[in-house]
Amino acid sequence: MGRTPRRLPAAALVAGALLAASCGSAGVASPARPTSPTAPAATASPSTTPAPAGWSAPRTLTPGSAVAALACPTTTTCVALDSAGQAYSFDGTRWRAGPTLGPAPATGQPGPLLGCASPTRCVAVPSGNLVALWNGSAWSTATPLPGAQTLQAVGCASPSFCTAIDGIGDGFTFDGSSWSSAVNAWGSAAAISCASPSFCVAAGGGPSLWDGTSWSRPASGDPRGLYTGVSCPSPSFCVTVDTAGNETVWNGAAWSFPRTIDPVAAGATPRHLTAVSCATASSCVAADSAGNVLTWNGSSWSALDPVAPGTSITAVSCPTDRWCAAGTSAGTVLTYRRP
Repeated sequence: MGRTPRRLPAAALVAGALLAASCGSAGVASPARPTSPTAPAATASPSTTPAPAGWSAPRTLTPGSAVAALACPTTTTCVALDSAGQAYSFDGTRWRAGPTLGPAPATGQPGPLLGCASPTRCVAVPSGNLVALWNGSAWSTATPLPGAQTLQAVGCASPSFCTAIDGIGDGFTFDGSSWSSAVNAWGSAAAISCASPSFCVAAGGGPSLWDGTSWSRPASGDPRGLYTGVSCPSPSFCVTVDTAGNETVWNGAAWSFPRTIDPVAAGATPRHLTAVSCATASSCVAADSAGNVLTWNGSSWSALDPVAPGTSITAVSCPTDRWCAAGTSAGTVLTYRRP
């Protein structure tokens, strides 16, 4: 480490709000794909009203593309990216189609990636080292982050703090106006979650901690699977999930041993955990590649709940313990509301 960060200017924001597509509270629009960063989306017919509680039926957001990333800072604000790099936003009532932020990732590369700190600050990585910013109404033009080599994960703790890690183990931080130069992050990461500007976890070969200045050497990795998600609602509680159906828990001092929460019976179709989101230490939702979700109540995980059978759930975001949103590989979204 020891390198003095140099500050790089943030991209100018693209003016103009995105045009809305009409639909119900858990419904989504089926937009025409824009061909430029400011091209408007087509309007869709209203969807049916969802059930008052529980998981909604899947609604098509992005036909032909998976929902690659989803982040909801509040129950009335969500941002999503599909696998082709097109952005979408949700205002609590309607999904709106936005611009295509950049080219789709090359085969075998991660992304698109997304991190949101507030309704007016999100960071998107459509592919490679391209970075775009959301200000609550419009996206900036995606520009390269100098020195980054294929960004792998991004997370935000506040409008003035986000962090990203690339494929060669370099980390970068964003202070609300500019990005730092590279610092050592000890390897690539599959996911990042930040509880504050001085506490983040990067789940890669092993969990690594950010203390506000530097990344720690990774703790021992999970010998049973590869990390696919991490969520830290506070510096004293984090959960990771992996490809073997396991979770590990951070208690503020140490990580638990991996515990299987999504077992696969012998001869059954293989599946793996894909995402996790925790609103509090007693409220988490984990999802898998077969369309199941599990919920954590502070002491145990529920049985599998098949909310999108046969479809991989690719992203989950729970801003409160009573509301979540999820995206799938079929380009659909679901919402959950607890009575």
